[in-house]
Amino acid sequence: METSAKVLVPPQPDMASSSSDTENTEPEAAAAACASSSDFFDPMEEFSRRLEDIVGTYGSAADVLDTQNKHKKSMQISQILSKLHIQLSCFLLTTEVALVTQSLNHLPTPEEKLEELVRKYAELAALRHCDEKKLCVLQRRVSVLLEDRRRLQAERCSSDAARSKLEALCIELQGHYSTLRGETLQRRREDEEKRHEITSHFQMMLTEIQAQIEQHSARNDKLCRENANLTDKLESLMSQCELREESLEKINRHRDLQHKLTEAKLQQATALLAEAEDKHKREKEYLLREAIDKTKKCFAMKEQELAMKKKLTLYGQKFDEFQATLAKSNEIYVRFKEEMEQMSDKMKKLERESNVWKTRFENCNKALTDMIEERTEKGKEFDLFVLKIQKLEKLCRVLQDERKILYDKIKEVRLANLGLPSKVLACHCPVPIGLYCVFAI
Repeated sequence: METSAKVLVPPQPDMASSSSDTENTEPEAAAAACASSSDFFDPMEEFSRRLEDIVGTYGSAADVLDTQNKHKKSMQISQILSKLHIQLSCFLLTTEVALVTQSLNHLPTPEEKLEELVRKYAELAALRHCDEKKLCVLQRRVSVLLEDRRRLQAERCSSDAARSKLEALCIELQGHYSTLRGETLQRRREDEEKRHEITSHFQMMLTEIQAQIEQHSARNDKLCRENANLTDKLESLMSQCELREESLEKINRHRDLQHKLTEAKLQQATALLAEAEDKHKREKEYLLREAIDKTKKCFAMKEQELAMKKKLTLYGQKFDEFQATLAKSNEIYVRFKEEMEQMSDKMKKLERESNVWKTRFENCNKALTDMIEERTEKGKEFDLFVLKIQKLEKLCRVLQDERKILYDKIKEVRLANLGLPSKVLACHCPVPIGLYCVFAI
């Protein structure tokens, strides 16, 4: 009983020190079980089928034994009852004969003896009727006890066979659970290693991209400062050109005014003016060349800025693609986590079912112990009945010995009073055959 209860205990997780590991490994074990079930058959279905076969087989074992032992038990009951009936009839016959003879010896006349004999016959008939009733009750009780004994034996045999098969099934379940646990632990370690590799690679890529972004940002800041300086210089040059043009316009107006006033000095002024114009043209051409060079440099810097912006957009696109791949990996991880949670729920459901079967088996063991105790009690009662029957047999033997003695005495009395019974029977009413036989004896 104790061994069966121990075997049926499901494999418990580790103590508090490894509770976090078991919480992670149980969903992975469930996931591994589901993955293996897609390629191979499900062992849990095989175990449930074997359990249903055991229940179906040993649930009907009592009926088979009933049909096999029914006729045999009924024959044994009839034999025991017939023996009891014969012994009781012999005992009653001997006791009543002794009592009748004693009572008849005390009566003086044959008429009184006959009346006493009739009264004793009526009393014996009533006693016999009561004894038959008691005998029927005892027969029913014996049949019920034998039926209970047979049923308990059949149930015990079936429960022993079912217990052995359930123990084997539980051992196989424990082995299967241990293999699943090892596989899930191995898979978990491999997944952890892969995850660490991916995170380290991702971290390295992030550091590289961040360094490149910092370099490009520093370079862009430098180019922006240079562009600002160039724009300031160009603005200063343009302002100088405008100031010079304004001054030239003032000079032209002043020259026109002086042209009317200084026609005499025209030739000298024309020479000076030609020189001034040449100088102004040279300065203007120089300024225009410088402005064209600066504009070319500005356009080149703008093109370089556009190229840097294109590179920056390209790096941004690569970073977006990396973020998209990271989001996909997160989605895959979340989906895998959900599947592990589903498998953990399935494992918890299976544990609840195993606990239900454990409680059922414990209840069956308890019922079996109660039946065994009741069987022992019935066996004790049966032993008491056997002792009573043995005592009755001894008493019957003693009474038979006394009967033989009394029979010898009755023979002596009959030889002494040989003519009295025939005269009494001729004078009075007819007596029943049974009483006549008793009186003749």
